[in-house]
Amino acid sequence: MTRTTYISDEYANEMNMAGIRYQQPPPISGPIKIDLIWCTYLHRPCSVCGAEIEKKSVVAESHWVRVCENCLLYGDQIDEILARHASRIEEKAKAIRAMIGRLQVPTYKAWREEQDRHDAYHQGIPVEEVREKRQRAREEHDKRLRESLPREWLDKYDLLTDQGRKDFLASRKEAGLKIDPATAEVIMTWAGMMDPYGIWGDDIEDNIDRAWFACAPGSDIWVEFHDLPEETRKALEGKPVANADELKALFETLENCEAVVEGDTVTFLNTEEELRDDYERRLREKGIKPLKDPPF
Repeated sequence: MTRTTYISDEYANEMNMAGIRYQQPPPISGPIKIDLIWCTYLHRPCSVCGAEIEKKSVVAESHWVRVCENCLLYGDQIDEILARHASRIEEKAKAIRAMIGRLQVPTYKAWREEQDRHDAYHQGIPVEEVREKRQRAREEHDKRLRESLPREWLDKYDLLTDQGRKDFLASRKEAGLKIDPATAEVIMTWAGMMDPYGIWGDDIEDNIDRAWFACAPGSDIWVEFHDLPEETRKALEGKPVANADELKALFETLENCEAVVEGDTVTFLNTEEELRDDYERRLREKGIKPLKDPPF
């Protein structure tokens, strides 16, 4: 008799939520157990061999460590593959360090002028018109940035200037010096790897990834982990996040998205408003404050 196996909702929910338990760095010592989880996020390199992993619905991952299916296939050679990958990274790091003090680069102004000449040629318009279009785009960009940033930030810092941004980042580092790992609150969210606070707007091309922020009791200044002193950051790594329930509601929403996958492109059939409404409804039911910008 042929056996027919159906997967229960309880099992699916457990596998979908499993990834939330591993949103922390690996332990400094001892075994690192890698589990199979169901996931909804896209490309990330394999921690063992370094290869880019295509979107998979089931991955081997925990504590920031992801293992591709090819490495699983050669599981008895994991340590050898890791050693080769580490050697390649070390050689690349040596080559990068060897460039320190030797690079002679053009100025930003020279690059900007050459980019204008390039754009003028390919658009068949004068260089002056390119610069006028760029100025209009800059004004529109600054307007969007003002609307997206918290009012209290703009009141205190001129975040449309380089100096204002430097002052803002310096204030985060200063706040980080006052954070006590024993009493600090930690949250995990998604943010730009180069611009986790979102103060540059579209000025830089950024990749969105998981980011951790810490805050001292009684303070409203959240400090991204890379702006913390090294000792504080290490002490906070592995601390449970305060917004675990919020993240669970978010993952539940994303799991309910209707989507079409074509190659490496995912098109959501739900509108952004539908996703956001469902996400915020789930949180309201749990009495949880939503993330300011869910990663839809």
